[in-house]
This record gives sequence, structure tokens and C-alpha cells, in this order.
Amino acid sequence: MQFLIKIGYLIPFIVVRKDPDKNAYLVHISGTDLFALLPKTHAAQDYKIGDSGWAAVFQVKGATIFLSQKSPQYIRKILEYFFRDILTNYGLQIKKVAIFQNLFKILIKTDRQYTNKELNEIFHAYIKNSDEIKKYFPEGKFVFVRYKPDIEDLIASLLVFEEKISRVIYFRSLGQATVYTENGSVGILVGEKGKNLITAKKILQSLVGNIDIEIKSSQGGT
Repeated sequence: MQFLIKIGYLIPFIVVRKDPDKNAYLVHISGTDLFALLPKTHAAQDYKIGDSGWAAVFQVKGATIFLSQKSPQYIRKILEYFFRDILTNYGLQIKKVAIFQNLFKILIKTDRQYTNKELNEIFHAYIKNSDEIKKYFPEGKFVFVRYKPDIEDLIASLLVFEEKISRVIYFRSLGQATVYTENGSVGILVGEKGKNLITAKKILQSLVGNIDIEIKSSQGGT
């Protein structure tokens, strides 16, 4: 079996050595004669020699291939595998993934009329019974949001709590957006340690480039 070695591609590996000098695992890419490095900071768990797993090609420097189990490419590919039946049965597609600390925000594209709440109910019904998800993402909190083609609608969707947003104004030429919310809801939209806002910005930046988002109370103030 052969695997393409391209950035973002998911490949299987076997750990052949721990390399303390590089603080990484030396792994053999299954089905090839190639070896790669999986930095411990990019590993989802501690590995022993002989352990196997999957990782995404994160970087290629000269003849050295670097793998990651924490990059957005890896998260997207492994979730597409875990959720393959849900994606097919419900007509869903994973469009983007953003990660900040333990929050995984997944942007879902669909032609069907699912709300953010309905999407989360669909996926979390599977997650709570999935040993694979618990193994690969033991501390992970997953939030699923619907893709919308209109940028202002998309910003509201990415901030999850659309019902608390009264208006979004996007200034394309300035790369700025202002989100107006109910008085007292600014903290909810920003999220714990800024996680909700940061992951929203990460996805937006991957779609439209640099963007700054300011959240204001409809009554004034931030």
C-alpha cells in the first residue's frame, strides 16, 4: 500500500525509536520505505516503540518529513474518518477546523437546513458513545457550526450563540467586523479565556484573510 506524502495527508505510522535529541519519535511510514519525525509536542499521546497510529504530514524540510496529530489538517482528516457515516447519512461536509487549547470548532457545510443546535445534537450523540474520540481527544470539547455564504451570517454562526447577536457589520476594505449583542452577552460570545472568539477568528482568517472582530453590547460598551 502506498501513501502520498503531501502536506495535510493522513498516513499510518509505527514508532521505531524515541529521539531525545530532537524530542521526537522516529516513525516508519507504513507501506513505504520512508521515515518521519513526530515531535512530542505534536503527538496526541505518549508512545512506546512498536506503537502505531495515524498522523498528518505537517511539514517537509529537505529530506525530513514532520508529522503532527494536533494540526488542523490532522484533526479534519481524522474526524472525517470517525464521522464518515454521519457525514454521509446527513449530507454534511467538514469545511474547516480551528483549535485553541482544548476547544475544537468544526465548520460544517450542508445543503440541508440544520441549525447549529441540531448539528451539535447529531454529532454529540455519536461522540458520547465513541471510544475512538475519547482515545484521540480525551480533553477535547467539540463545537459544530454551520457554514453560511454571507460573511456576516457566517460570523454570527461561528460565534455559536446566534440568538444573542442582534447585528453584524463587516467592513471588507478594513478587514474588520463589529458584532452587536444583547447587554450582558459579550462575555458569552468571547468565551472562556477567549476561546470562542479566537476559534471563530481562526476559521474566518483561513477563508477571507486577516480580520479583526469587535463585540459590543447593543446598549454600548464592550
